[in-house]
Amino acid sequence: MKPRNLFSNLLILLTFFLIFTGCHKKKPEDNSKKSEQPVVVDVIIAGNQSISSTVEANGSIIANEFVELHPE
Repeated sequence: MKPRNLFSNLLILLTFFLIFTGCHKKKPEDNSKKSEQPVVVDVIIAGNQSISSTVEANGSIIANEFVELHPE
């Protein structure tokens, strides 16, 4: 057999294998074994609130340009 023909046959077999293994019927889950306890969740109620737009930081400020003023 030629290598190209062998590769084509293997590709076709792999495709059929994936199709048949992926298309089987799933067994229904047995829910009787699971205890039906309620799920605990955290809840926060949204509301209006004012937010400060001020930022405080330590440091120094250096300008991009300097100007010197002198009296006449």
